[in-house]
Amino acid sequence: MFGFWEGPALTWHVGRSGAPVQLDLWTRDVFDAVIFYAEVFGWARPTGGCTVDYAQDHIMIQAAGRTVATLRGGGDETGPDPELRPRWNVGFRVRDSKRAAAAAVTAGGESSPVSSPADAPDAFIIRDPDGALFTLPGA
Repeated sequence: MFGFWEGPALTWHVGRSGAPVQLDLWTRDVFDAVIFYAEVFGWARPTGGCTVDYAQDHIMIQAAGRTVATLRGGGDETGPDPELRPRWNVGFRVRDSKRAAAAAVTAGGESSPVSSPADAPDAFIIRDPDGALFTLPGA
């Protein structure tokens, strides 16, 4: 699934004023995905305003020196775990991730700690009642 925002441009800065703090893509083929998104969003053009940096196991898209999206390979379309299927993951910072995770469960969703708590203490993956996922990064 892929979507576009239509209408006035949103003015937001990563991690501020309720804006997402992280945008991650899990995909089967990270290099094909980078080529696709670079063409769609004009990252490769001088006026695109973004740079693409490579790390050990992921690719970072940066604007004004800040990472705005990370693309990672290894997504598995047929895997039973929806967290490992190709998808965009959006993370929102909250004051208290444990309380927010509990509120999600109360509202009919599901909450589970991230798979590597040593890397992200108090971080949770939230699934809404329709199966959409997002993350509450830990402090």
